[in-house]
Amino acid sequence: MMGKNIFLLVTIFTSVLFSCQEHYQRQIKIEIRIDQPISGYLSLSDYDEIISIDTFDNGGLVQIEFLPIHNSSTYSLDYNNQSVMFMANAGDILSIEFDSNFLAESFKINGEKYDYVSYKEQKSAIAKEFWKDVREIYTLPAIAYKSKIDSVSNAYEQLLYSYSYGNDKLWVETEMNNIKYNRLESYMVYPIEYRFFTNESTTSHDFLNYQELLDFNDLSLIGSNSYKSVMLNYLRIKSSKEIALERKLEGREDFTLLLIKQLELIDFLFEEKQLNDYFKYVSLASHIKRFGFEGIMNLVDEYLSQPISKSYVESLNKIIANYDMLGYGKMAPNAILETTSGKAMDLRKFEGKPLYIEVWATWCKPCLKESKSFIELSNTFNNILFISISIDEKRESWIDKVNALKENVDNVIYLRAVDGLQSDFAREYKIRAIPRAILIDSVGKFIEQNALLPSSKKTINLLNKISNQ
Repeated sequence: MMGKNIFLLVTIFTSVLFSCQEHYQRQIKIEIRIDQPISGYLSLSDYDEIISIDTFDNGGLVQIEFLPIHNSSTYSLDYNNQSVMFMANAGDILSIEFDSNFLAESFKINGEKYDYVSYKEQKSAIAKEFWKDVREIYTLPAIAYKSKIDSVSNAYEQLLYSYSYGNDKLWVETEMNNIKYNRLESYMVYPIEYRFFTNESTTSHDFLNYQELLDFNDLSLIGSNSYKSVMLNYLRIKSSKEIALERKLEGREDFTLLLIKQLELIDFLFEEKQLNDYFKYVSLASHIKRFGFEGIMNLVDEYLSQPISKSYVESLNKIIANYDMLGYGKMAPNAILETTSGKAMDLRKFEGKPLYIEVWATWCKPCLKESKSFIELSNTFNNILFISISIDEKRESWIDKVNALKENVDNVIYLRAVDGLQSDFAREYKIRAIPRAILIDSVGKFIEQNALLPSSKKTINLLNKISNQ
């Protein structure tokens, strides 16, 4: 009996040892060195999650270690409103350096200029010229629209061919997949966008047949962000259509039904286990970030009980721990914010009415667009408090913009999180990207911590419902 116990202990120890070795060998280690660093934020993220946010005050060196979800993926490095994308594989040890004032132009990996950066700049220039009149493109008849999309996709391919010689085959292959799935995503959204711009439905898009071109079992595609985006959109659209046959989607309970339908659809479509595991992980994680953990414990438990990658287990448990406290019906954290007059203001002071909060910054262009819609909504609902919270670090910039906005509004309360993304407010409310909207009820509990933005056509219906409760 003792021999069996010893054998069992050795087996367990060996399994744990190999698991730890695999964990260590798959880690990506990145050393980032900034020439002429200036105070600000540097963030590293992949398609699924922000990996690291660091503050630079005086030094220009940061070291990041993390366990990647995929063996290869595209990562985004953002520094003081500049960004660049690069690819990395599990186990890579990378040395990155750049000039703080010219991120893309000076970006180097392991001492060499990274061609992917130059390629992305030229591709962005093509895209900017192509999409300069979005309305004109989305209101084209279906055949003309398809021809237009095919032409820009061909231009991307020709550009990629000019960079393919002598470069990393991984990013060339991944980018070719990105181009293919960008094209398919454009086909997919056409009827939705056409209806948005014309208020009419189109039935002449069926010939696009993008569904027939989707690949549900090619594991090599998982490194392509465009592939992941297309497949997630497809899952949401198809699941929504099936649910909508039974009833109109409203509230967290219906979105839980949508999640269940989406998980069923993943099982039906994805026979390749790693792809099946990944899309279930993203579906569960997205729901938890928006609605919290309540009502889906059995779905999460079922997923975690399967033999899945340790990366998914660790990441999902981390998301649950971070976001469940922000779920529907949970008390919203308190925060001390600054008023335009420089006084401290307790967010709990506003309990008694529902709160619709926008989170923004003066340097964020999409935020400024949302602020206009936010002001319009504030003039419509008298029994909802509209609170605008800036994460600007420079008070003067914030005051100047608020003074300009106040010329058109009297009933928006303007506050500032003094330390920006490093403030208690940003940490407690998990502010990782802006613009962001938050809905809190009259007793200080979350309705939705990642709510519809002010410009959404559905927002006014949501606020009407809250206003009438």
